[in-house]
Amino acid sequence: MFRVKAAIGGLLVILAAAVSQAADVKLLYDSLDVFVGVPFAVAIDVVTTDDTTTERPVFPQIENAVVSDGSENTSQNRSIQIINGRRSETITITTRYLYSVIAKEPGKLRIPPIIVNVGGKDYETRPVTFRVTRSETGDLMFVDMDSTKESAYVGEPVDLTLKIGLKGFVQNRQKLDANDMWGCIDKESSSWGPFADLVQQPQQNVTVQRARKKGEDGEVNDYFVYAIKKRVWPAKAGEVAGGDIRIVAKYPLRVERGFWGSQVTRAKPISAAVKNSPVVVKSIPVQGRPPSFRGAVGKHTINATASPVKVRVGDPITLTIAVNGSGRMDLIQSPSLADLPEFTKNFRVAEDQLPGVVEGDVKRFTQSIRALNDRVTEIPPIPFTYFDPANERFVTVYSGAIDIEVEAAERMSASQIVESVDPGNRKAESLTQLDRGIESNYLEPRELLVQQGFHLTVVSATSAAAAPLVYLICLFIRAKRNRSETDVAYARRKTARKIALKKVSDVVKDGPEATAAELANALLGYIADRLNLPTGGLIRKEAIESLRQAGVEQDSLDMVDRILLDCEAVQFGGLQAGSAQEIAARVKSGIEKLEGQRF
Repeated sequence: MFRVKAAIGGLLVILAAAVSQAADVKLLYDSLDVFVGVPFAVAIDVVTTDDTTTERPVFPQIENAVVSDGSENTSQNRSIQIINGRRSETITITTRYLYSVIAKEPGKLRIPPIIVNVGGKDYETRPVTFRVTRSETGDLMFVDMDSTKESAYVGEPVDLTLKIGLKGFVQNRQKLDANDMWGCIDKESSSWGPFADLVQQPQQNVTVQRARKKGEDGEVNDYFVYAIKKRVWPAKAGEVAGGDIRIVAKYPLRVERGFWGSQVTRAKPISAAVKNSPVVVKSIPVQGRPPSFRGAVGKHTINATASPVKVRVGDPITLTIAVNGSGRMDLIQSPSLADLPEFTKNFRVAEDQLPGVVEGDVKRFTQSIRALNDRVTEIPPIPFTYFDPANERFVTVYSGAIDIEVEAAERMSASQIVESVDPGNRKAESLTQLDRGIESNYLEPRELLVQQGFHLTVVSATSAAAAPLVYLICLFIRAKRNRSETDVAYARRKTARKIALKKVSDVVKDGPEATAAELANALLGYIADRLNLPTGGLIRKEAIESLRQAGVEQDSLDMVDRILLDCEAVQFGGLQAGSAQEIAARVKSGIEKLEGQRF
């Protein structure tokens, strides 16, 4: 009998362990009735009783539907039961994976079983079939986008206005005002395109006005028209992304008045999209583009100030360059003074690219220059080139010349340096000699004859042997640290790869605007650090020629040259050369290929 009970108990333990390790996987949804073009949420819940690793399920491809991944969250629930005085505790962990599905056509939409891997074991959800119908928007809503220009160049500012019209709701004597109708728009399910950041702000700058418009049935309807304005700078040629805008709303069908005012008790989803793009974006011409052009589009001016204006040869002069314009001032690059013979002839100029500070429509660059001789009388004008979209030509403007006074530096001879020490300040010191020498330290002469013995122990021997080794290690570490601090070229080569890869990763996180230019700068910066070249102002041809002279293989040169060419095409020409992630991957490959070579 005892053996039977023991066997049953062991079986129960095994079953309990199996149950504790099992997972419960479910596919959740709000309704089986969905609408064409209106996103609906689908969730996969994974419930386990222990901290088991769960991989995000891969949603299968569904015909006539678009699926996108959503958020992921985990919750924990603890339950305690006491039966017959015995306390048991159960912890369940629920991980929810959200997905958004948009049906393209009416009919039936089937989601097949989805495989979920939990703790190395595969589970399947049950298949679900949805009924897809058209939600006729009709005259209930319209979406348009207007622009102040019909065509623009890459980098030229364009003012866009998104207009959303909602037909006013009237039921018997109840009406919804402009605020109530705006609240019917499903902001989370809608795709806002370039206006997304404005809608997500706490204080939304949305204006509303009443308008009358003839509908499809020929009747004139009253609409609330909501307008959102934004200035954009197109980064590539083609059409401004208007097709990415689709607005979803829950249009009220029944409204009941309660204690807290009117409440929508029944609604249906409707959606509308921008049909046509109001702006065509053109590429900046390549022919006639001067070397000093750095991507500025639209009218710009340049001014320069210097302080101090009265110096000696070699003294630093702080030069402040201010560029004023109406474009993306954060993308404006500083003029390269190191490329101007008028500066390099009479001034020592740093070759690093200046970051600059943006203040409204002005970007200021600060640089230190030093006069090389006392014959310099002025700081020459500084050129700045921009593309004029109105006249479709490149224009170069100059800052005014700055008058300065440079004096020769004073020199002191070696005799003057020696004589500058005042001999009158020297103090004579006298020494007193003891007649008895070391005997004066001892009272008994016999103490001088006592033999002082030396006994070598294990500790003293080990310490004596380890001391030189420790000294050599410290000497090596110190020498390496001194080299990193004093040998700039060695320090730049050592950290070139790490700095460049971090720049690439940061660029991809920032978004697509100016990605090509920043990725190109990361690659050029890596080349400059490896070859100990000035980072600022380094262009593609100089970089390739420097790598060739350093002995880099031809296939690596071709690879780097192609990457930089494509980045320039995207930056200045607006040509489509791949997504930010693709360009970043190519830049990383170029850096790793160069890293594997010794030069």
